[in-house]
Amino acid sequence: MIPPGAFASAMRAKWAEFGNVCSPALDDVWHQIAETLNQQTSNPSLPRPVIPAELGAGKTTCAKLWCSMLPRLGHPGVLIVVRTVAQAEEYASDINSWAEAPVAFAYHSDLKPRPDLDSLRRYPVLVICHRNYELALDDLLVEEPERYEGLMQFGAEQRGLVIVDEALDQVYVASVSREGLQRIPSLIDPRVLRSHLSAADIIAEAGRALLAAQDGNHVVSTEALLARTGLSVEEADAALVALWRDVRASNRVRPDNRRVVKEGLTALRRHLATYRWSESKHRDRILIGSRLLLPPDAGQVILDATGKLNNVYLGRPDEYQLVPMTPVRDYHRVTLHVARTKGTGKWAMRKRGHKIIQETLDAVVAYYGDQTHQRRVLVVTNKDSEERVHEVWTKAGFASLDVAHWNKIDGRNEWRDCDTLVILTLPWARASVDLSTYMAVNGVELDDRELNAPPDEVRVIRETRIAAEVAQAVGRIRLRRMTSADGSCEPCDVFIRVPHSFGVILDTDHVIERLQRALPGVTVVDWESASEPRSRDGRPGRLGAKISDQLLALARSMQPGERLPLTKRRFPGSMFYVVLAAAQQAGHPLQVALTEIGVRIVPGGYRPGVTGRVPAELVRTT
Repeated sequence: MIPPGAFASAMRAKWAEFGNVCSPALDDVWHQIAETLNQQTSNPSLPRPVIPAELGAGKTTCAKLWCSMLPRLGHPGVLIVVRTVAQAEEYASDINSWAEAPVAFAYHSDLKPRPDLDSLRRYPVLVICHRNYELALDDLLVEEPERYEGLMQFGAEQRGLVIVDEALDQVYVASVSREGLQRIPSLIDPRVLRSHLSAADIIAEAGRALLAAQDGNHVVSTEALLARTGLSVEEADAALVALWRDVRASNRVRPDNRRVVKEGLTALRRHLATYRWSESKHRDRILIGSRLLLPPDAGQVILDATGKLNNVYLGRPDEYQLVPMTPVRDYHRVTLHVARTKGTGKWAMRKRGHKIIQETLDAVVAYYGDQTHQRRVLVVTNKDSEERVHEVWTKAGFASLDVAHWNKIDGRNEWRDCDTLVILTLPWARASVDLSTYMAVNGVELDDRELNAPPDEVRVIRETRIAAEVAQAVGRIRLRRMTSADGSCEPCDVFIRVPHSFGVILDTDHVIERLQRALPGVTVVDWESASEPRSRDGRPGRLGAKISDQLLALARSMQPGERLPLTKRRFPGSMFYVVLAAAQQAGHPLQVALTEIGVRIVPGGYRPGVTGRVPAELVRTT
């Protein structure tokens, strides 16, 4: 392998070429990275090491340089996984340049024609994108063009190491909407579909199951998904795969339609094989399932600056270990301006986006005053608002202005000269994302009540995910560059709009605390000019308050010893489950009020000797 001392010396030289500052702390980190890469190549073992070195510590440069220094004779073979096609191309180009030999190849979807897997065996270093790697680990595709074993082949052996640069989505969430299910048959030529009526019945019955699902989140059984088809799970799975084979071979299906059909059939096939549930609200109905994608071997090293904020690493210490790293950065010259306000998501932007966009701009301009024209600004918002934000903010006359949206910022470096970041909206995502992560990481299946009033751990997962995504956005601006040996950077300002800390969906203070851990030394101040008073003094929403009042009124009307089942017919709407969970939480005002009346709640569930699920009950003891 590569001697750590020689590797650190080579890194110092390479680091100086880029105009970066070296330090003894960086030397220690580079030694640690080389030792970890060497160890996992020669003796791969679980838990897999995650290197959470801070932004600007040179993790990517280390990976490229280490690969370029590997000897051609006896090369172990390396697979590198990066976020984007552009990064894959850059990785392979730099490794080849530094090795002065064509040892690396970037394999991605933009290659035309795309080489077959056998031809990739001759490259000592193969660079692919996260999406390729995720698909290679998934064994429930209707088609398997790239399997993990194929990508891992180097000559007649298996590659000795996988380097994952930045975290990939290891919790695969398979979702398909009712509209998506209805669309699948319409994209297939009737002459093809006519030969696969069983598959058409499966698609139609899945859509019917979603239509029949009540508002809220509900477990969907296999029986409901295949009702009236007369097929077993195995038969239904075979029917979907057979349909896809004919769609793939047909010249009567347009290529773009073929891709949509493939994705829909794959999602449906996953739902047949795993636990599934519906997320439904009025017309918006989605079938959801999730799985944790884990490599079949131990030979991976993950480079992730936000590794300490990754829910999979934190939740699965048996599979992943955060390597203690020497601190190299100090962000005391970074100021985080926090506005506690309303409307931090995409729905608020749809309803009153123009007001939010303009008022936030006014607050930033008021803060800088005459220095506004000197600031180089990056604004991060939701995708649908990107153009509107650019149109309004460009009138302020900043030295430069870029606007980006969530899910399109990780790993990008084109904003490294920006000294100001404004986070206009938070990356909330659907509630199903964090629920799916909780279930996949912990290997649990929730019932209807738990899906609608999930365990507190789901909120923690949401807080951690949002903090990690915000930290990635912060890492795009110039603070990523060290400007002195003490690890500090040039001064930067980060402005963020967050909700008041209600503590049910998300506790803002916890998100800020996680950001402080990811950016040690950062200064946090209140951004008062962009803040709004807390609405209704923190009281529950109108619907939740109404259901709470109904529950208390019912409790007061009961006689001692009386038991009443708590069903959705009595309290319609998914908010009932949230109120029910609050009523069972020790110390919650609703639970205290019920106790004072002499009433308690007996949780529902499945019980021995009882057919079906027993609803929760309200029991008056005194």
